[in-house]
Order: sequence, then C-alpha cells, then structure tokens
Amino acid sequence: MRDIIIIMEKLKQLLGNYIENNEVILKAIASNPRDREKIAKLRVRPISDKDELYYQAESFIGTKVYHKNIAADELAEFIADTVSADFRQLEIETQHHSATALISKKGSISIKEKARKSELNPTFHHNKQKKYILPHDEPVPFLVELGVQTDEGKIINSKYDKFRQINRYLEFVRDILPSLPKKENEPLRIIDFGCGKSYLTFALYYYLKIMNKYDIRVIGLDLKADVIENC
Repeated sequence: MRDIIIIMEKLKQLLGNYIENNEVILKAIASNPRDREKIAKLRVRPISDKDELYYQAESFIGTKVYHKNIAADELAEFIADTVSADFRQLEIETQHHSATALISKKGSISIKEKARKSELNPTFHHNKQKKYILPHDEPVPFLVELGVQTDEGKIINSKYDKFRQINRYLEFVRDILPSLPKKENEPLRIIDFGCGKSYLTFALYYYLKIMNKYDIRVIGLDLKADVIENC
C-alpha cells in the first residue's frame, strides 16, 4: 500500500508540474496492465469546447471501450490514481516534454523525462464538429433536470458521454420517423420497459412531442419503486 501511495504522488507531481506550467497533455498512454481482465489500456487525449480545455479518457476493458471526460485540474490525480493501481507503464507527451514512467513488480518507479528540441503544436478534438439532434448550447428542460446540462445550457463535462448516448439513440429514432403513424385524435403509445432513470424515455418524449409535434403517450416501467418516484 505504501508503494502505491509513493508511486501515485510521484506521478501526480510529474503531471501537476506540466499542467501548472500551462503545458497541454497531448497524449498519455498507460499500458502493461497488472490485471488485463480488469483494464487492458488507458489512453488520454485533450479536447476543447469553445475556450475550455478538458480531457477524454478511454479505458479498454475486455472488448469494450469506455469514455470519461475529465476537467484539466482533475487530470493529474485521475491518471496518477489509475496508473498506480492498475498499470506498470505510462507514456506522456506535452508541447515541450516527453516522459516515460516504469513501475517494477517490487513497487519502485523510475521516470525518464526529455525536453523537446522543438515545440509540438497542440491538436484538439472538438465536440462542436458533431451536429447533435438535441441542442448543444441551449437548455433542454429534461437535460437540465437530469443534471446533464446547466441552467444556461452548457453540457456538464462528466455528463458528455450521457449526452452523446442520448443523441445516438435519437438518431435511430430519426431513421424510423417516416414510418411512424401520425393519426388525428389517436396518440402514438410507447412503453419503455426497464426505463431506469428515464434519460432515454424523456429524450424520446421531447424529440417526438416537442420537436416533431407527434401526439404521443409514453409510459416508463421499472421494478425499482424509488427510481420511479424520483423520475
């Protein structure tokens, strides 16, 4: 346990120094996992939304890839915690430096750091390039209520994956929109079995009723009474 804490603090210091000096972590890759079944690889890249910089972490677990968005001031702690617990190697690149951290089986860490002879220009991925069905920068009532957006309509960083999931779901609905019946005085009835926290239930209602003027009735069913009561 003490070894893990020491490793975590050294990695946090390394990354923190870059961030405090306004260096962007252009790439961070954690490899050589302690337990491949738990997590095989971690990859981090910068993303910008308008003038705000944050990071997207890709965790490779089994045959699936999970994404998480992280604020810049939380990145050092996130990488240090994850790598010290699950990996034996970390590679980092910034505009001015490259570094490799190796963790031995005995729990010691060695860090090799090099200054770049020429500066790398940051290349960011912009979520704005993707045109979403739901508004990206204006409030949608159910997204605000569910904590995906702020009252001003800004997508909360930690909820970007949920925002993308909802829009991807609505893309499937959009594809079948021409075949949905739209009869006068006869609402379209929809049942969502296992609606959970109702993200997609509310999204479906908003898309069909508010955006496309369908007369619909949506019923969400779930076994958990507390979830139903909350939603």
